[in-house]
Formats: sequence, C-alpha cells, structure tokens
Amino acid sequence: MVKFFQETVKVLKKIIRAPLIRMLIFGGLLFGVFLLLYKDKEDIEKIITIRNSDVTQLIARWNAQFKRNPTEQEMRAMLNNHIREEVLYREAKALGLDQDDVIIRRRLAQKMEFLFQDLLVDTDPIEEEIDAFFQKNISKYQIPVLVTFAHIFFSTEIRTPEEAGVRAVQVRDELNAFPETSANAAQKGDYLMLPYDYEALSRVEVVNLFGSTAFTDSLFQGEVGTWQGPELSAYGLHLYNVHQRSDARVPDLTEVRERVLEDLLQERREQANELLFEEFRGQYVIEYEEDVRAILDIGDADQDR
Repeated sequence: MVKFFQETVKVLKKIIRAPLIRMLIFGGLLFGVFLLLYKDKEDIEKIITIRNSDVTQLIARWNAQFKRNPTEQEMRAMLNNHIREEVLYREAKALGLDQDDVIIRRRLAQKMEFLFQDLLVDTDPIEEEIDAFFQKNISKYQIPVLVTFAHIFFSTEIRTPEEAGVRAVQVRDELNAFPETSANAAQKGDYLMLPYDYEALSRVEVVNLFGSTAFTDSLFQGEVGTWQGPELSAYGLHLYNVHQRSDARVPDLTEVRERVLEDLLQERREQANELLFEEFRGQYVIEYEEDVRAILDIGDADQDR
C-alpha cells in the first residue's frame, strides 16, 4: 500500500511538472482572480456592433498604408483584430486599467483635440488671407543660399593627415590643369559612403552631411568653377568644385503657396483648439492641496476657474 502511494505521488509530480499542466493550473488561478475582480462589474456591455463607419475606417487605413483595397481575407482579418481590440479594451476598462495611466491620459487628451480642432477652421481661406499670412511670416519662407558642388574625399586614417594633404594638392592641380579628366575625378580619391556630387543644398543640409567645418564654410565662400581645397570635414580632407551658388531670396507666393496654406490652416486649428479648450476649462474649478498652494503662493480663498 505504501509503495502504491509512493508511486502515485511520483506520477503526480511528473504530471505537475509538465509545461501544459502547469499552464492549465496557472490559467485556472488567473481566471479565478479575474472572477473576483469582476464580481461587481456585471454592467460591462457585452454587445459589440460593427457599424458601416467602422468598416469604412478600416478600409481607409488599409488604403493609406497599402494604396489598394483589402481582399476579402484581409478584410476578415482586420475585422477580427478590431473585435479583439474592442473586447480587450472593454475588459481592461472594467478592471480599471485605464486609471492613473499617463500614456492613456495623454492619448485621450490628444483625441479630444482631434475631435474639435477643425470645428472653427475655415478650410478654404480666400487669396487675400493667404497673401496676408505670407507677408506676415515672409522670413519663414525665405529661400537660403543654395550650393551645387562635387567633392573628392581623402582619408586621414588610411594616410597621415600630411600625406593625405599632399595627395589632395596633387589631384587638385591635375584636375585644374586638365579639366577633361574631371569625368573620373571621384576615383582619384578614397572611398566615402556619401555621393560624389550634390545639387542645390542649403547650409543646414550640408552641415547635416559634413558637419560645421572648414569644408562646409568653403562651399559657401570659395570660388566657383574650379577645384579648390583641400579642406577638412568631419570625415577627413576634401577637394571641392562649386558648380553653382545661388543667392538667398524671398520667393513669390506662387512658389510656396501650398506650404503657406498648410501653415495658415495649422495656425487656425491651434487657435480653434485653444478657444474650445478655454470653453471646457471654464467649467472646472481647480483646487490645490495645501503644500501646492504654499509652493505656488496661492491663498486658501483663491480658486482657479
């Protein structure tokens, strides 16, 4: 009898150690905890209605990402995901998981702004308004100095800086003496994981590529039409040939009209958001705890409306 009991215990231990059995036991315990938490939450809405607007939104998102309508199978998969998300959302709310969550608070606040941001916006401003906005913010649309150039790179790691400088001067003099050899100019230097030539770059764009260096300065100050340098960048030494350098200028409205219109509409959205927020804000009384009032120097009788 004792032996039978011992063998039974061994078998039970083996069964309990099995991953599937442990998962079932853990799942049962977890389900029990959920039942306790749901004890007073019988008011959870158990009906999920898939509306035409839901399907329209799902198709619109798919089109925005893949530039085509979903197939029947893809549509069913999207609906299944939508239902799964809705079920989990309701269950999470029932458990109070949406409370005291900074990310959720920010997301809901953002959605509120999206809901009313277009209510007070005239989506079709007249030309006089667009022109007035352009003139008011004209410095924002100024086209900076733009430079079109080619460069040849000489590594200061493969050679010493002195050797790289000597080689660069030799190549520069050769290219200026025999301009016809410029077709193979890039091959006269060392490899760099950046293009050989560039068209119409601003100073900001050049700095993003090569750093705020002597090479960058030279592109906007040096001679045009001949090989110059060498100058130092964030990578090493460069020869450069500025093919064209345009002056900074204020564009005509017709050149930047789409950008101006978008900026004007964005400004109006922000103004609309602020107006409606103030309407909501006026309905609330803000109370401060004693320590906060002391920090902000707010009297007991002062309430922020």
